[in-house]
Amino acid sequence: MELLSSWIQNIILFILLSVVIEMLLPRSDMQKYVRMAAGLVLLILILTPIMKLFAMDGEELMERARESIASIPAAGNDISAKKKEIQARQDAYILEQTAFRLKEAAEKGLIGQFGFRFDEIEIELKKGDGNIPGDAEKIRAVLAKEEGGREVEEIREVHIGADGDAKRIEEDLRQEIVKYLSEKWEVDSEKLEIVIEGG
Repeated sequence: MELLSSWIQNIILFILLSVVIEMLLPRSDMQKYVRMAAGLVLLILILTPIMKLFAMDGEELMERARESIASIPAAGNDISAKKKEIQARQDAYILEQTAFRLKEAAEKGLIGQFGFRFDEIEIELKKGDGNIPGDAEKIRAVLAKEEGGREVEEIREVHIGADGDAKRIEEDLRQEIVKYLSEKWEVDSEKLEIVIEGG
């Protein structure tokens, strides 16, 4: 390929040079001879690679062909690796932006209704292309208690030793949050995993 480009470059440079020389010469019989000489040199420039091809050894010609063919897959592998790297970056960016939008869409209601804020949102996609968040395999949301986010509730009766009730209440709260986020994000509740920090 390099040989071909240098050959074409030499031909173009020679044509430009011969045009400039021809323009500098006065109109006379000498101009005809200059054109003829330039044409012969141009013909030699055009035929030089073909003459080199015939003068070359058959083995040397085959070796050059093998080298050029061997360099093609290496370039293809490099392009494939760069493509995968770009795709991975693009996927990571899309997941990050989607998590941000999911947080933005539901955080005000989450703070107002439940007194929690998002600490982190992770999205796991199914293998292959798909819509986010609809085709997400799992959306994991880590929640933290929002300071001063909830209205003061009426004091409930406290039962000492009712550990099972506390776990049931926490699980009910978790299920309410899952239902809220499922409706807000339009995602199946089975795909949501809610982790409440400190709970």
